[in-house]
Amino acid sequence: MYVFLILLLCGCSLTEGWIGDLPETEKEFYYRIGSDAFSEADFIRVQRIGAYLAAKDRHQDLVGLLREPRIRAACAPYIDFLDYLLALSYKETGQISLSSHLFQKLATQRAEIVYQGQPLQNIVLQHLVETIDDPLERLPFMKRLLAYQGNTEQTLLRSFFLGKTYQEIGLWDQAIDSYRYTLSFPNATEILDQDSYNKIRSLIAYQNSPGNRVQKDLDRLIQMVKEAQERGNIENLAKLQASSDFVIRYWAQNENHHPTPEQDTFLRGLIEFSRNYNGENIVKWENGLSELSNSNEAYVKTTNWFAEWGTVHFYFRKVFYPPNPEIHDHWEWAGVLLGGK
Repeated sequence: MYVFLILLLCGCSLTEGWIGDLPETEKEFYYRIGSDAFSEADFIRVQRIGAYLAAKDRHQDLVGLLREPRIRAACAPYIDFLDYLLALSYKETGQISLSSHLFQKLATQRAEIVYQGQPLQNIVLQHLVETIDDPLERLPFMKRLLAYQGNTEQTLLRSFFLGKTYQEIGLWDQAIDSYRYTLSFPNATEILDQDSYNKIRSLIAYQNSPGNRVQKDLDRLIQMVKEAQERGNIENLAKLQASSDFVIRYWAQNENHHPTPEQDTFLRGLIEFSRNYNGENIVKWENGLSELSNSNEAYVKTTNWFAEWGTVHFYFRKVFYPPNPEIHDHWEWAGVLLGGK
């Protein structure tokens, strides 16, 4: 009872007990909020107090500050930004559902406050697309985020992730369109990691890929490639090559200064290096798959090549393209790796 009377006489509420732990400067800011007619000044005061509390990991106290009716009334023109800070604070205190609700509310309201040189809406949408697991729920925010003009890298990555979201949903035509747009940027190879770049190139190629390049039976495909190589049939080898992302490289590419052969002249060179001076095939194919193989990738080791690398692994992989059951989960000849491993 006496504690209540003391708090009442001091003009404080039970929720303000943490105020006493503030430094004098921040404490003065707190009590001055709402004392004049300048909401801009009040907003700056809240920011200063909030920055202090966040730096001290006092996120629950920051939640209390941002929810306080007096604070919200004094900063009414900046209420969207207060809600943004509150959403971040909820996230830090593990109240994920409240955080997500506030972020989605801000996105729906399309708040247009500029913060740190970019629209708050942009920041909110970026947070949502990074945290929403359900691709159907994420999609509208992803599309809106792409509409914001960013730098080249931001636009490219947003287009790429929009394609991945469409792919998760199963909207393959839209996914491929997004991937095509992603690869239309001249510096796509510099921004995307090599694996992502190769995968979306393959998906684009699979959209119009002829079924005669793939085989359901891996052993049959290996035999076809082997026969074409042994007979020196460049035309048949070309027909069996993957239509996109055909790998030609040295195993130790980073340690070897030899340039990777050009694809348009590679097959002719492959045939030439498989012959001796009499034009006879000297390459030996090992039986079975290399130990490097797995359920989605297969390697077959060949030796005795008439070249400095001596060994070639023929590389085969499973096609991943669910929209076309004629090629999905079938095998394609995807490249060659020169030298030993």
